[in-house]
Amino acid sequence: MKSIILICSMLFVLQCTAQDDPCDCKGTDVKTQYRTKTKHRKTYAKYPKSKEIIPPEAIISWEEIYKEETVNVDRSNEGRKMKKIKNTPEDTLYTLKGYLYYIKFQDDCDYHIEIGPSDPDSPRVVVELTKDYCSEQRQVFEYIKEYLKEKENVTITSYKMKREFKDGIPVTMKGLGFYDGWHKPDDHGRKQTYGSSWELHPVVNVEFE
Repeated sequence: MKSIILICSMLFVLQCTAQDDPCDCKGTDVKTQYRTKTKHRKTYAKYPKSKEIIPPEAIISWEEIYKEETVNVDRSNEGRKMKKIKNTPEDTLYTLKGYLYYIKFQDDCDYHIEIGPSDPDSPRVVVELTKDYCSEQRQVFEYIKEYLKEKENVTITSYKMKREFKDGIPVTMKGLGFYDGWHKPDDHGRKQTYGSSWELHPVVNVEFE
């Protein structure tokens, strides 16, 4: 009897562990998403890398800088097959340095993240960490889990989190520029990220300080 209980307990632990792994996430079908092929690029190594580390403000400024290149972008569902926009940040891999203020695990198995400067009241930029890079998602989850335990004495057990961080968590991310025309600049995520449709999407590397 004890052996049966032990086996059942082990199976329960293994099951819980599997459920807490973002690599096992079964989300909505990304094939129906707006510009899904561009958002889920996996061959980022072929793209040139920006020599400079950029702040969140730089990505926000792309809205004005590349206005002519994006003015005719199809924001409807019909535009979902549109390829990357040439001669824009969609051609380049960037290194972004800032503070992580908000994270939400979405139905499509992506982490939606807001990155801003040191001032928490300043405008922020959206970055997306997709399931294509689920090992990086694990890294983010484990770091935030330890951060919350140490800083706020809060214990979380699931990667499917939705959290706001008042002080912001210093972080550096590498990702490809992406124009999310599905969202207009004044309706992009939450109000903290209004002002620009530009993102880093996908994020391919994450480093916490």
